[in-house]
Amino acid sequence: MTSSVLRALPVRYVVVGMAFFGFIINYMLRNNLNLAIVAMVNHTAVNSSDSSGQEDGPFVWDENIVGQILGSFYYGYICTQIVGGRAAELSNVKYIYGVSLLLAGLLTFLIPAVSYWDYRALLTVRIAMGFVMGVGFPSGYALLRAWAPPNERSTVISLALSACNIGTAITMPLASAIINGISWEAVFYIQGSFAVVWFLFWVLLVYDNPQQHRFITAEERDFIVSAIGQEGTTRRLPLPWKEVLTSPPVWSLIVANFCNNWGWYTLLNDLPQYFNNILKKDISSNAIFTSLPFLVTFIFSIIYSRFSDYLRKKDLLSITNIRRLAQFVSQALGAVTLICIAFLGEYEAAVETLLFVGIGLFGAGYSGWQSASMDIAPNYSGTLYGISNTFGSIPGFLAPLVVGALTEGHETLDRWRWCFLIPAALMLFDTVVFFVFGSSEEQSWNRKYYDDADKDSHIEDGAAVKDGGMKTGLELKDVNAENSQEQGGLDNAGYVPDVKTS
Repeated sequence: MTSSVLRALPVRYVVVGMAFFGFIINYMLRNNLNLAIVAMVNHTAVNSSDSSGQEDGPFVWDENIVGQILGSFYYGYICTQIVGGRAAELSNVKYIYGVSLLLAGLLTFLIPAVSYWDYRALLTVRIAMGFVMGVGFPSGYALLRAWAPPNERSTVISLALSACNIGTAITMPLASAIINGISWEAVFYIQGSFAVVWFLFWVLLVYDNPQQHRFITAEERDFIVSAIGQEGTTRRLPLPWKEVLTSPPVWSLIVANFCNNWGWYTLLNDLPQYFNNILKKDISSNAIFTSLPFLVTFIFSIIYSRFSDYLRKKDLLSITNIRRLAQFVSQALGAVTLICIAFLGEYEAAVETLLFVGIGLFGAGYSGWQSASMDIAPNYSGTLYGISNTFGSIPGFLAPLVVGALTEGHETLDRWRWCFLIPAALMLFDTVVFFVFGSSEEQSWNRKYYDDADKDSHIEDGAAVKDGGMKTGLELKDVNAENSQEQGGLDNAGYVPDVKTS
């Protein structure tokens, strides 16, 4: 039954779909505490003058403790980005990605119990959740490299990674409904269960690459292998650290991730505070502002990714210029919206419109810098994403500190202008750096450690499978080179997925 269902649609879409739902749950588990903690805190005990009408919870946690709890996740998260990407390239990426989310779900079950025990125990669990979930995005990115033909790459990456916007959009209303209908404890039990159920389907439906998949058709397997430039060998490649750390395109990705996230966090985390303190309008409970902007980003990311893939299929722009164009749309135009917010700040309707436009433009970034690491070094795409995302996590700590330093005791429009102009400047700087140093051409060091081993590995592979009627490694290489030219995949001929033949 399962086989017949999967044969009715391309298996690569099933894999991408499972990754999509995984990223939704990832963001759900990391963000659900942001709303649940409101129902967990005894506001009357913390602040006797509080007249907000909020229902009191069981815990007497002041703002300092609440801040520690909400920020603790990222202390663990920043530690495992590079480890997760590299581990996914050296071992079974399917289980690295899958088990990380399963463990996060199991840890989520513990949150109610440890909260009653001691808030420091809750801090420990949240740090542990960040630690295990830190491998999620780099390992998921490494998995997609084996399933994304070059002409579909922008769409595949945008669909999978932009799932975080859907996860964020549905977390707040779903958690609110559970709290109001059941209890705050149920939020963690129900959403933790999503991860467990998802893992069962993940194990059944997802494999590291097309060669391992039980249900894929021969036609689809050959299409993916030919388009990517699969060599048909099993290897664990060392990482050329020196070349990676001295590569201008790699540093352009680091700059892009850092600057992009500073602007992103400013729009998502600080703009609501601006509405509340300057425009005197509370948007935190308004579903239009808490959910719709994320849906706008998701929709625009899919539309723009299709446009990017169209440009590539029709050969209207080089792949590097396609990425540069996406970067210009997401960063330069996004910076313009922040500048406009800075100088039109007293006009509520204008700021609301610019909020939607600015957040939506970020969706083009999935076809820009977020796809580039798979272009320049597909063999090390997980590690590259982990490196850039390590730096990209820093604005999660730093941006709020800068805003706090600028506005503490000076909640004025002039001070807030700087809160928007700083990320705007960073995003314009990122655009220039990406245009000058960014590239989506395969880097020579992507093949450094396997070019010299080709002869031996092809001979060994050919001897091992010849009696079984399969092509030798050298024959398969020739076939794939021809097919890659026909399908536009020659620019990724250096990619060597991990293959296990049975």
